[in-house]
Amino acid sequence: IIYKLLLLYIITSSVGCEEENEIPSVKSALFHPEDILSFDSWSQDKIDRYQLRLAYEQLLPVKIQKDTKKFMKLVEDCFAGAKKSFEGESLFEVEQILADIFGGYFQEIYLPVLHEAFYSGQADLKTTNQFYEYYKDFKTILDTRGKFWPARKIVKKPIYKVKPLPKNKNTTLSSCSKINLKNEGILREKDTFTNVILLPSLDSMKNPTSILVPFNNDKNFYSLTEADSYNILVTYYNTVYDCVSELSKIENNKILPSMFNHVFYSWLKKNVLPHLKDKMLYVGFSNVKRIEETIKQRQSILEIDFDAVLAENGELNFMEEERKDTTYDNEMSFHKIKKIMDTSSATKKININKRNYIKEAVTSAIVIAIDMKTKEGDTTTETSETMEENIDEYCTTFVHLVLYIMVILLFLIIMAFLIRFFPPNLEELVYLVVIYVKSRNKKK
Repeated sequence: IIYKLLLLYIITSSVGCEEENEIPSVKSALFHPEDILSFDSWSQDKIDRYQLRLAYEQLLPVKIQKDTKKFMKLVEDCFAGAKKSFEGESLFEVEQILADIFGGYFQEIYLPVLHEAFYSGQADLKTTNQFYEYYKDFKTILDTRGKFWPARKIVKKPIYKVKPLPKNKNTTLSSCSKINLKNEGILREKDTFTNVILLPSLDSMKNPTSILVPFNNDKNFYSLTEADSYNILVTYYNTVYDCVSELSKIENNKILPSMFNHVFYSWLKKNVLPHLKDKMLYVGFSNVKRIEETIKQRQSILEIDFDAVLAENGELNFMEEERKDTTYDNEMSFHKIKKIMDTSSATKKININKRNYIKEAVTSAIVIAIDMKTKEGDTTTETSETMEENIDEYCTTFVHLVLYIMVILLFLIIMAFLIRFFPPNLEELVYLVVIYVKSRNKKK
């Protein structure tokens, strides 16, 4: 019995080490916890249904699927295969099981990944909307709100390597005519950044639903969840950057592209980037991570002390006012501008083809972290900090190694004691080892 318990402990410990590569458990809206407790009273049909659900759960990917279209192909193929193999009531039961599996996976894991892809420019609006349509269909099929599925996870590390925006080769002064300028378009050499360029404005810092963009046309007000706000910040950034690039060529002009990059990046960090982890998908924030990457690559934003630059140009007060802004003040300014601008926005819904099959195989992907740039001039400090961290890491690793060796020695001593005073049944041990090896092979 002692040896059986030891072998059982080894088997369970080894299984625990492989949890990262196991199929994710997405719970169930079909089989509630109280149903599992009454398993003894299940009918054979319900048992068969439960076993089928366990089998279909193996379809879920172990690793994060970075290619959104290929993962969509997997989901569509599963439902298409069910329609070919079943019909009538059997088909409905299988569709319920598939909806239960993918619905739980979407809610817990894939919708947060999809948001990352959307904001990083790796998923277009049509594909993103298709996933949400499927998610809505899954809940409709099961008549559920997702209560029994796992709660939504938050993406803590970058999944995609973000690419910068493509360069605009047609940079002209006409870009300035496309935006509203504070000085009504009368440009002077003595003009500074603060009395020329307007920044976008959200209706709320906490729960934004709309955005005002200072374009010089009849359309300034956009809903952050409607299709017409797609790439609105990209359009604003490119337009203003092109305008400022031309203005910077005027002699003695204090309006610089680097200054716009800094101010707009600060605005993004304060108003937009904190909402990228929200449950709500903001269409108006599409490709915003590409804007962030573009700014960093254009001028190494983390390497420049822009507060000093602004102070030299007499614009330090502007930056302080930006820092002192409250949610209430921001919302008030939004509604004041809203009264002036035309807020009529008739938007059209996109008709989505729910069965747009893509003939490609499903592939797994590895999470890629984005390397952040460090401040210039702090190399010595950062190097010393890094060395201290490395030393701490080495010390911790060494201590763990010593403890690990001590545990092994203790285990060997105990085993020697057991074998000395309680001779084992060799045939029984061999049988248990064979079972263990077979279980490992099946798992692989």
